[in-house]
Amino acid sequence: TLIRILSQDKPELVSLIEDIDKLHYVARLEEAYIVARYLPYVFEEREVKDLYRFVLEVFKPLVEGI
Repeated sequence: TLIRILSQDKPELVSLIEDIDKLHYVARLEEAYIVARYLPYVFEEREVKDLYRFVLEVFKPLVEGI
């Protein structure tokens, strides 16, 4: 995966796929991206807020500077 490739230069990124909780969030972000572009789907507000929190608190700090 792209995260594994990028983790060769930034090893802390591998935690996004080795930590099962983080992996679920990353997978959900991938699904949301595809669904939002190609399918008529309505997301629950709680779901969006939870994913947004994950991006701000976990994902963004790890990927900044790549």
